[in-house]
Amino acid sequence: MPVHRLLLVGGAAVALLTACGDDDGENAAVVTTVTTAPAATATGSTGAQSSSVTGSTMGSTPDGGSTAGSQPVPNDVCALAKQIDAQEDLPSDAQLQKYKEVAPPEVKDAVDTAADALTSAGDDTVAKWNALGSDDVEAAVLKIDAFEQQKCEIDHSEDAVPPGATKEKDDSAQQVTVTAREYSFDLPADIEAGRTTFTLDNQGQEAHVLVIFKLAEGATLDQAMQSESGEGIETSWSSDIAARGEKEPLTFDLEPGHYGLICFIPDANGQPHFMLGMQKEFTVS
Repeated sequence: MPVHRLLLVGGAAVALLTACGDDDGENAAVVTTVTTAPAATATGSTGAQSSSVTGSTMGSTPDGGSTAGSQPVPNDVCALAKQIDAQEDLPSDAQLQKYKEVAPPEVKDAVDTAADALTSAGDDTVAKWNALGSDDVEAAVLKIDAFEQQKCEIDHSEDAVPPGATKEKDDSAQQVTVTAREYSFDLPADIEAGRTTFTLDNQGQEAHVLVIFKLAEGATLDQAMQSESGEGIETSWSSDIAARGEKEPLTFDLEPGHYGLICFIPDANGQPHFMLGMQKEFTVS
């Protein structure tokens, strides 16, 4: 399960930004998350990706064991996990069903939880992202990530937030609430430097995520997002996905400077939310 692609859980460092042309040939920015990043569009169609897997994979011994852990893992488990991890789309229903069939006991419950939540959403993109933002699916995906990293040598380290940051609330830190709706962010006008917990409060109907960039001196968010290499961005942080009605914290040491924030999750038509208005700049004194 490509957690880093699904969640950005993504956390970690947003990989950043690439430019693409619109219908008139003019440049428009599209974010691809690191991780993770999930593609700008997410589909639930079965058969979008083949679920067949064959052959041995990195980290597996010829007899189906794994060099990364003490318990043997069948080759088809890691082959399927790597297939999903390598693609930019969300897993197809066929892939999710296959994962349920081959999942070993230590992650069977987690795979069932995540797969059932996603497949039950059908072809509804908004429902799929809300499912990914639910607490039980997030916990399941983290467990699957840990299994894949240990047993299949799939590197999910890019999901980690930068050193010193956490996706937990710090009661001793400055508290900043970022309210998300379709399609806007609201946050205080004055934010001071120092240890800060940003809490994404999703009051909309669609899932949202908070990605914060520290911009280089003189750079604007628009300029950074039109740069194919992410030029103009010094550091980035990402919250977990907040399903409708949920809150997600993100804590780090906020330095003076100029910042931007966006949501990259797609709407029902595959349009990233930041292209619909969910982008904002703010200055920290």
